[in-house]
Amino acid sequence: MWGVFDSEKCIAIGGLNIDPFADEPAIGRVRRIYVSKKYRQKGIATYLLKKIIEQSKPFFSTLRLSTNNQNAAELYESMGFIKAEGVKQTHILSNPG
Repeated sequence: MWGVFDSEKCIAIGGLNIDPFADEPAIGRVRRIYVSKKYRQKGIATYLLKKIIEQSKPFFSTLRLSTNNQNAAELYESMGFIKAEGVKQTHILSNPG
């Protein structure tokens, strides 16, 4: 889990773990990137997602996630994720980085 702070206040979070819906431990799952409303549209989600992708490289060959939020989907797609068919994921990034 990662956090972004303004002084001592946590303003954004995001996580990564082995995808529990995959049969392969080299598939990671990006978990719930959230930025506090006051801090949105300032590049914080992009910064956080870049860090998650960068730090996933030694561990995962593929990242997956699920979102039903159009703004989030646009962020993920701008970072190289592609739309995916499936019940447990909506986007995939192969060979992160």
